[in-house]
Amino acid sequence: MNSSVVVYIDDIIVHSPTMDDHLQDLERFFTHIKKANMVLNANKCSFFDRSVNFVGFVANEHGYSPNPKRIQAIASFPRPVCQGDVRAFLGINGIYKRHIYLFADCTAPLTNLLKKNAPFIWTENHESCFLAARSLLQEKCPSVYPDPTKSFYLFTDASDIGIGAALCRLENDEHLPVAILSRKLQPAEVRYPTVEKELMAVVVAF
Repeated sequence: MNSSVVVYIDDIIVHSPTMDDHLQDLERFFTHIKKANMVLNANKCSFFDRSVNFVGFVANEHGYSPNPKRIQAIASFPRPVCQGDVRAFLGINGIYKRHIYLFADCTAPLTNLLKKNAPFIWTENHESCFLAARSLLQEKCPSVYPDPTKSFYLFTDASDIGIGAALCRLENDEHLPVAILSRKLQPAEVRYPTVEKELMAVVVAF
């Protein structure tokens, strides 16, 4: 197939710039499906949609954002009372952290609770980080698609906790996020001078 088809395990999207292109892409897609002797469940198929729910995201012609239903589940996640709860909370946040700048900084105290042999002691700091993480993911945080005809800007930052970067596309004097990354610093990296931490954020971004 070509770039009009996106496959993730058993989820498939066929997308096209125009209706004429879409009809041709669908015809090619069904030809390949038939040759492979694959069967599609008609009840799970949807055609000619302007937006789709796909692997936890809502995607349309402009970009993609976290599925509101998934975000609601995160917003109503109860306060963790054990390491398993913390692991579950961070797990459901995993696919969305690329939508939040410096998300690793926000959740660092929570990830520290998962260290081997670490006692589970829930403090006010953990509570504030937990509430902040839930709140951040409730904000609108869409990502746009890269457009080679537009200008791109890379923003990076570093702290004593983590590093982050955001690749943005310039559109009408506004920087729209294309991709965001953040991660917690390793123990050895925490001791780096500030300048090296800032430079490391640039290196990791590439």
